[in-house]
Amino acid sequence: VYDTKTGQWQRMLDTVLISGEGKMNAYQHGPRLGPDGYYHMSWMWRDTPDAATNHDISYARSKDLVNWENAGGQPLKLPITIKSPDTIVDPVPAGGGMINSCFAHAFDSKNRVVVSYHKHDGNGDTQAYAARFADGKWRVRAVSDWKGKHIFKGGGSGPATYGTSLGLSAVQIHGPGKLAMPFRHWKAGKGLLVFDEETLQAIA
Repeated sequence: VYDTKTGQWQRMLDTVLISGEGKMNAYQHGPRLGPDGYYHMSWMWRDTPDAATNHDISYARSKDLVNWENAGGQPLKLPITIKSPDTIVDPVPAGGGMINSCFAHAFDSKNRVVVSYHKHDGNGDTQAYAARFADGKWRVRAVSDWKGKHIFKGGGSGPATYGTSLGLSAVQIHGPGKLAMPFRHWKAGKGLLVFDEETLQAIA
């Protein structure tokens, strides 16, 4: 935080905000000030330099960047860790198809947070997913029906040498009662995945 009187920077927190406790790192999106007055932060954990080891997409929010809480409004003790209560949006395991360069969060027409990311489905195909917190839990839905597995591994974001590529952007409002997630896919090309704002059910 910058002190305009002294012209000096100082730490806002007396402790680490997020800690992998020496076992993993958190790759963050945000904190980002939302239309509801909260700062929103989403992240996924990564165990090693191998891009395939991303797991457990997570979320927290804060009014002042100092005091943090989970989506249900329960206070979180800092530092936030993978053990922090109810911060995990979707418990995707390492090797489950998530990558830290391709996830985001944004807001629907009612200022509710929607988290977007990709992972492998039960058939091994890689799908785009949207998640929103409602009725005390995260509702997670696939918003694509693609065929094929996005293969990535190795250092950095995973070299694009495996014949697949996949990109997703944060959701956006797409007319009354609908949201859209921009995408580019090595087979399906590029466009918008349109889904119902309330149910997160795919439309087109």
